[in-house]
Amino acid sequence: MSRVLALSLLLPTLLLGGCSVSLFGKPPPTPYVYALDVGEVQRLSGDPIDAVVVVSLPRGDATILGSELMIRNSNEYKVIGQSLWSSPADTSLQTVAAQTITRQGRFRSGVATGGASANYEVRWDVLSFNVEEEGTRWTARFVADVRIVDAGRNILATETVNKSVEITEHRSSVVAQALASAARQGSARIGEIAAQAIPPDIARRAAEAEARRVAGQPPQREPATVPQRGRGRGTRR
Repeated sequence: MSRVLALSLLLPTLLLGGCSVSLFGKPPPTPYVYALDVGEVQRLSGDPIDAVVVVSLPRGDATILGSELMIRNSNEYKVIGQSLWSSPADTSLQTVAAQTITRQGRFRSGVATGGASANYEVRWDVLSFNVEEEGTRWTARFVADVRIVDAGRNILATETVNKSVEITEHRSSVVAQALASAARQGSARIGEIAAQAIPPDIARRAAEAEARRVAGQPPQREPATVPQRGRGRGTRR
């Protein structure tokens, strides 16, 4: 009986010529993973501003702020198959915006939300970060409602940033490149909005202080004001 059982187990192996057979089918193909990084940044003209800008984590629909590349046709979202961002889009967009502000050179630095002491804050809602499909035409779209807020939570500027890049080929690598380009253009505009929102006198004083620091001179102190006593009625001399 044991010999019959052994032969019955051995026979399929002999018939298959030693080939291994998976009972669960073929594994899914490995997805393509794309990085969303800052790229090259053009410096902004104007006096440097001795201030730190913190970029908050953008708010928005989790469908477009996750790890998958999305395409939208009318009101329907579809996943671009076998394609992922290397990290969730919301954290990548936050990092790109902060690094862009730093490299533009107007502010001392731009940082992502964290322990840094900030003078100004970028608050934003991402409305679109996806491919828009119209027939055979594909367009990478980045849209965000942006607010620049000071340390006292006063809103200094608001703007809806809208950037788009035409997609020339329906391939995931081209799609990822176009989306990243739209996001970089949007981040550059956010940096411009922040720089333009700072009052000119603050920027001028910051530039003068930086010039004195470079020259090795002590910081200039504002003259102290001494309150004047009036000679009103009932004042004794």
